[in-house]
Amino acid sequence: ESSPWQLGLGIELPLDYGHSPTSLQDMSQNALLYARCDLADASWTIRSGLRRDLGIILASERRIALLRELGEPRALRLAALTRRADAGEIAGTEVDRVRLETASDSRLLREAQNSVADARQRIAAALGIGVDSLQIEASVWPDFLQPELSRSTNPAPQDVSGHPDLLRAIGAYEQSDSDLRLQLARQYPGVSIGPGYAWERGLIKLPLNVGLALPPLDLNRSAIGVALSAREAAAASLEETYARVSSTSEQK
Repeated sequence: ESSPWQLGLGIELPLDYGHSPTSLQDMSQNALLYARCDLADASWTIRSGLRRDLGIILASERRIALLRELGEPRALRLAALTRRADAGEIAGTEVDRVRLETASDSRLLREAQNSVADARQRIAAALGIGVDSLQIEASVWPDFLQPELSRSTNPAPQDVSGHPDLLRAIGAYEQSDSDLRLQLARQYPGVSIGPGYAWERGLIKLPLNVGLALPPLDLNRSAIGVALSAREAAAASLEETYARVSSTSEQK
């Protein structure tokens, strides 16, 4: 008696042609490029924030030292003028002026101290440590107080090829170009072969199936149009990003 069941194993191998394999590989490479750009951008943002906050701390500590250095003589002067005003030797307006200057210095001192505290908190949060564990010395930026060298009237153009924004724009254009080539390849039928293995009542059979996947009725024109528009938008964004990055680099 024959059995209605047949034991078999089959696989399907798509026969990609045209630009389909290359497009899929490019999409993976572009995704990797995007991830690297995001990592570089995040690292640059953190580094820039650390540098900015470190500059705030060093500048504020310098201001605090100067204000404290000027505070004691001004307090002595205020006390002397107050005694002279009480004795009728000078007018009270001079005392009021010095008192206002002293109050302004006290306000600037508090603002500088608050700036240092806020910057320390941001640096500690970026590094993932406690504020009490943060130790900052002036040696970390030895030339901070040195005057900046005069710039040349004709500075050499800077290389902006590694700028994160430009790399991201290039990746977006390459991604859109890969999408377009993939959609162009999908306007043709997709062919696949399916070799298999079957065992039936002690007989081994090796079937071979050929599959044909037809494209959409519009030959994928709608998807191609969308991909083409996306590539044009990515190209315009790339040009705008390059102009902006180049302009910013020339102004520095």
